[in-house]
Amino acid sequence: MSPRSLARPVAIHSLAALTVMACAVTVAAGAPATAPVSVGVLENTPQRITLEFQFPDYVEQSVTLDGQPYSLIVFPHEALMLTAGAPALPHVARSVIIPATGGVQLAIDAERSVYHEVTGVNIVPSKGNLDRSVNPADVPYSFDDAIYGTDAFFPGSLAQLGEPYVLRDYRGVAVDIFPIQYNPVTQTLRVYSTLIVTVIPDKPGDIAEPNARSGFSLLRSFDEIYKAHFVNYAPGRYAPLDEDGNMLIICYDAWIPNVQPLVNHKNGQGTATTAVGVSTIGSTSTAIKSYIQNLYNTTDLAYVLLVGGPLNGPTLGGILAVAGVGAFGKHLKNILPIFAGVIIGGLTKNWNINDPSILFAALFGTSLAPIAGHYGWFWGVVAGFVN
Repeated sequence: MSPRSLARPVAIHSLAALTVMACAVTVAAGAPATAPVSVGVLENTPQRITLEFQFPDYVEQSVTLDGQPYSLIVFPHEALMLTAGAPALPHVARSVIIPATGGVQLAIDAERSVYHEVTGVNIVPSKGNLDRSVNPADVPYSFDDAIYGTDAFFPGSLAQLGEPYVLRDYRGVAVDIFPIQYNPVTQTLRVYSTLIVTVIPDKPGDIAEPNARSGFSLLRSFDEIYKAHFVNYAPGRYAPLDEDGNMLIICYDAWIPNVQPLVNHKNGQGTATTAVGVSTIGSTSTAIKSYIQNLYNTTDLAYVLLVGGPLNGPTLGGILAVAGVGAFGKHLKNILPIFAGVIIGGLTKNWNINDPSILFAALFGTSLAPIAGHYGWFWGVVAGFVN
């Protein structure tokens, strides 16, 4: 059964309410509440990928709306469904590697899945996917009558697949699991402690998809990413190379001498690094993207560093943000003398204040801020100038 569609117009009534988070209690569902959701790979072949989800106890938080008690159900470290007006229920998402071409289907093993039901529960509705500039406390709760007035379990579907995607060397798909179902009319929770699903490749080669890279060695840095991202990742017969891949630095031609020390340093560390001026590849975003894409397709390109930009508000804001949150006396009062020394050095030498070397000197020179704090602003200026 597929999830109930919320795309059509629905009747929603708002409830302006005083919300009080009164308490949080742990309710037994499976493993202890302190444990994360466990995902075991029961089968991992080109024909099928079978996953066993083990869910911990959920945490029930008490919410009071207009004097009536409601519950917010959560799994620690997992997300909530964010459809405004619909029950705020947890969902679990994990990614798996799938074949390079074709579609995928999903099957649920109902016989081996385990659940129990809890009655007499009012589930609080979600406030939706709010913008970061919005204070959630300022948004009133609302109830979607099309959901809260229907005698059926929401969201209905226990699992669904996302769109296939490519992550460098592998093609993957996200598996979304909805282990807690809620019937708002009967006020019943159906809580799964074990859920077994199978991802089945379908019609290989019939569906056009972006292909993952092939013919290249697996790099150490991406091996770690795949381990964390895909639950069914296995590097195969050969271990990843003890290499991090190539680095490309793109900058204005006049700045290549400034970044050459970095190029030499990275090459000395074993990372093949090249600096290229925009006159060679073009200064438009399309030209830069095309150049990067060509190198990505034909080499072990792993890192891209774009150097440039005026000394404007955002640049200064970034520098101040990095410097301002530091410890050991690294605050605004102590870094200003360092900045002053760097600027004086830039003005008195044959450099431009916008040169990357000056920006880097200002950024990393803030580590000298304790000198200004201990010996005074004059020696802070001197330290910034010498740096």
